[in-house]
Amino acid sequence: MGWLWLGLLACSGSKDDDGGATDASEVLDTVDTAELTTSGTTSTADSSTTSTFAADLPLGGCGLAPYELVGPDALGTIVEVEEAPDLSLSASTIELTLSLADLPGERFGITYDVETWRVRYTTQDRGELVEATMLLSFPVGAGAVPTLAWLHGTTGFTDACAPSALGIEGGAFNLLFASMGYVVVAPDYLGMNGIGDPSWQVHPYVVAEPTALASLDAVRAAWGFDGADATGSEATLQTVWLGASEGGFAALWADRYQPHYLPEAEPVAVVASVPPADMVGLAQFGASQFSDASGGLVAAFTTWHDWFRLDGLDEVLADPLADIVPDLLLADCSVDLDPEPTSLDKLFTAGFMDAMATGDLDAYPVGCVMEQGRLATSAVPRRSEAPVLYVVAELDELVAAEPTRAAFEPLCDAGYQMNYIECADADHVDGAVWSLGQQLDWVRDRVAGVAMDEVCVQTAPQRCDLQPKKP
Repeated sequence: MGWLWLGLLACSGSKDDDGGATDASEVLDTVDTAELTTSGTTSTADSSTTSTFAADLPLGGCGLAPYELVGPDALGTIVEVEEAPDLSLSASTIELTLSLADLPGERFGITYDVETWRVRYTTQDRGELVEATMLLSFPVGAGAVPTLAWLHGTTGFTDACAPSALGIEGGAFNLLFASMGYVVVAPDYLGMNGIGDPSWQVHPYVVAEPTALASLDAVRAAWGFDGADATGSEATLQTVWLGASEGGFAALWADRYQPHYLPEAEPVAVVASVPPADMVGLAQFGASQFSDASGGLVAAFTTWHDWFRLDGLDEVLADPLADIVPDLLLADCSVDLDPEPTSLDKLFTAGFMDAMATGDLDAYPVGCVMEQGRLATSAVPRRSEAPVLYVVAELDELVAAEPTRAAFEPLCDAGYQMNYIECADADHVDGAVWSLGQQLDWVRDRVAGVAMDEVCVQTAPQRCDLQPKKP
């Protein structure tokens, strides 16, 4: 696993160019196909900004020039569709595939065959209409079912690392969730285009606004996709946000932005598994204790400087990282530093570490971005009342357990209705996987309208139910 890696999936593939594109009009309700440009952005007559759409959302910040959002009429338009036969499998094959990964298919109630498409759709970035990609999976013969947005953990920072470009490795969770009876929307995120024209940017890593908007527009696009004729299933407005690691961050922020940006959604459940819910706490931890979290911060700070157009990366990262890490992020999905750092002074400057130790977030521009990534105190008005399941891994050193655990109570104090699971003896990936059955049971109860119990009770670490038994 690469030292800067913060994901659930290893990135070991590249785009498969063998899949043929299907005319989007064959699978869409009445929508207008956008005109593509060579930059990967989109130009349409309806792409003008509006001062009334999501008017109370704070935008950009941290030094970015002001901008307005693109209006909703231009968003979620499907511009390209590819059938995905490699991710269109029978229920029995899905169950067999899970068993090969030591996941008991009977635990999940696999019922339906699954049909999947790779989809390119319109979204926006800093007030400009752009395109992003996703995997979209339907159960076969399920009728009207909830929409489940699966928000993936870190797989890299470029197009080659997009889950939609990685075959079964990138689409396994789509298959699992769709086979249980959900229409599954799995955005690749900005900067990670799995089909069509390449992206023009590095993926903005754990940045709330672009992550949330691209995820919400993926759901918007899924609701304009007519899969009923092909599958006998259709997505309802009842929506579940489920993510792990970076995807846990995405789930929390999609829920935060949704009432403003996609108000027609009917959210019923949010699962944030091993999430970086407080970027201030995680940064202070990673800059004071040498750990895998420290490496993740190097990647985050690098992409923050790119997305927010900040100066002074060399004042944060130790020499020569500010010069080499941007190229490393573009070169490979699993990023390794050679030689591998063995201490904090090989990652961060002394001045930056001192500022983190004293809480002087104003000393460096990245401090502003950290504040934006602290969910409990976000300037985005909290309007969603969707229940949240919050999962922590006791031995997590990537999204470090200590600040992740500490973020729970402030979120409850801010009004979130939350349940808590902490998987005993689990590292980052183990915590997300071992609790997966419990996560899906919890979602099923919320969809069924079962009331939560033990709301905002931070329980002791427990043996999560998919943890392998000791010999």
